[in-house]
Amino acid sequence: MYENSFLLCCRSREVFPDSGEHLFVNTDEDFCKGLQLGWKPVLLQETRRMETPILVLTQPPSTSVSLGNTVRLSCAFSSGVSVSGQFVQWFQQKPGSPPRYLLSYYSDSIKEQGSGVPARFSGSKDTSTNSGILTISGVQAEDEADYYCGTAHGSGSTAQLAQ
Repeated sequence: MYENSFLLCCRSREVFPDSGEHLFVNTDEDFCKGLQLGWKPVLLQETRRMETPILVLTQPPSTSVSLGNTVRLSCAFSSGVSVSGQFVQWFQQKPGSPPRYLLSYYSDSIKEQGSGVPARFSGSKDTSTNSGILTISGVQAEDEADYYCGTAHGSGSTAQLAQ
């Protein structure tokens, strides 16, 4: 049994000396309409075999935090895939709205903040738990939303987006 899902977005490929080729994915509609240099529109298809998933990302069901405080949201990678070699992407979705791209994080020197996303949203990794981390500092009421983690996992002209 296979499960398919589609996401309209744009993508850019970058090659890094230490880790090879990586795919950046951006779902920000205005950003993608502008088709920034090196970015191309794409309909990203995720195909997963349900009996033997290649990659599983696990997030806690919910988290609560008081306004003004800091919250860390985790995204645990399955044991077969090391977070240290992956880009971790974060998306925010509010009811009735499409997902908003927040950021991509590979390392402190290789990261991307989404257009218009405040600096209080930041990414990191916890290799001891094989997890990607989204930190929201100075939480505001408007931050109440569903948060999804994802990763570009695969090679060639297609990539898998897991959430």
